[in-house]
Amino acid sequence: MMRRRLRALLLICLALAASTAWTQTRIYGPGSNPRELTSIAWNTALSIFEGWNGSSWQALVSSPVTHAATYTVDGVLTAETGQLRWYPPAACTLVSVFAAVGTAPTGSSIQVDVNKTGVSVLASPLSIAAGANTSSVTTPTTTAMATTDYLTVDVDSIGSTEPGRDLTVRIIYTIP
Repeated sequence: MMRRRLRALLLICLALAASTAWTQTRIYGPGSNPRELTSIAWNTALSIFEGWNGSSWQALVSSPVTHAATYTVDGVLTAETGQLRWYPPAACTLVSVFAAVGTAPTGSSIQVDVNKTGVSVLASPLSIAAGANTSSVTTPTTTAMATTDYLTVDVDSIGSTEPGRDLTVRIIYTIP
């Protein structure tokens, strides 16, 4: 499926690069009754290319589309319960979660949890070991999210000597 999407996008890019003007390139939209597209635009909300067929915009890549939500804490870490909420732009499926710090903790590990509407989506919190900068990539145990659900990130514990600095938590998700 992913290869088909990449191949379709590559063909569009090659067709556009090979033409001397937009009007010389004919691109047809998806579906059982495709129509010639008159415009192509980047949809920033969904992070996909869309084509205008004269009556509606159509996605030029098939689903699911992979996205990343990134949570960052600049500077010295402190243990805290998630203060910020992230709401998905559409119903989505959580794929993986990963954490990293710019300065490694010392004395003890950093423990980070990701919660969906107040309940952890992980079997156990992400752990960045003392002296390390990254956690392992973890697959959430709860994956389905509606637009009314939200995620928060908790920093459950920090290094005892050096707490760690500049945390980034990346949550990968797909929109069907």
